[in-house]
Amino acid sequence: MGAPGWAWPEIALTAADQLRLMHRLAGQRRSGKGGFDPLPLLALEPGPGLTGPRILTRPAHLQPERPRAALPERPAMPRINAPSVAEHRAAQERALLDAAHAILEETGEAPTMAQVAARAGLARPSVYQYFSSHKALLQALVRDVFPRWTERIAAAMRTAPTPGDRILAYAAANIELVAEGSHAIGSALAAMAPGEGVGEHADQMHRAVQEPLVATLVEIGVPAPEDVAELINAMIHSGTRMLDAGQSAPQVIAHLETVLRPLAEAYQSPAR
Repeated sequence: MGAPGWAWPEIALTAADQLRLMHRLAGQRRSGKGGFDPLPLLALEPGPGLTGPRILTRPAHLQPERPRAALPERPAMPRINAPSVAEHRAAQERALLDAAHAILEETGEAPTMAQVAARAGLARPSVYQYFSSHKALLQALVRDVFPRWTERIAAAMRTAPTPGDRILAYAAANIELVAEGSHAIGSALAAMAPGEGVGEHADQMHRAVQEPLVATLVEIGVPAPEDVAELINAMIHSGTRMLDAGQSAPQVIAHLETVLRPLAEAYQSPAR
């Protein structure tokens, strides 16, 4: 039995073992039970003496193939679409911040990691390669939004010809930012997620925005410049409510100029 070249392992059986095994195989063949295979994994070849028969196993090339367990899929590596890894990372962070900024502007609510990923066209786990948590994402948003807001106001004040005009430029720039939606984003970030530590960071940024105004008030000799700056900001806040009520930005700026120009001119008067 067996084709040439097959390797048959030998196992010694007693005569009684041989008889029991032959009967068992014959019973399987007659009844069809036990999943009997016409080409059995076991075949008997008679053997003399006490060595008993040899147990012949099916050769490897005829063994039924066992299903292989599927290997876990590895997450796809992000595509590098920039000259360097650092530039690619910076571009991806910029895309994620822009996506978060757009969602916040549309909804007025802190975007989730899943929302930001979907808007940026990335898988949700990919966002965590750039921002380790929701808190980190919101803090990055604050760092991204407020400096742009601050620079916009500072640039408007730098172009003003006199210190008094700088006060008016400060008020006008704030109203314009509110009308464009940027200020609303900053205010939303400052008000949301107190447990995330974002509000405190936003407050620090907000104080930084006021520094040019306070410096201008100090320059023209206004007493208690920090308190006066708070009053000016309160008037600007009232102007934002006028915007919400339907007035245009130029109308609100004109109202603020009516109130603030006398202050500016009083402290620039040669009579002082």
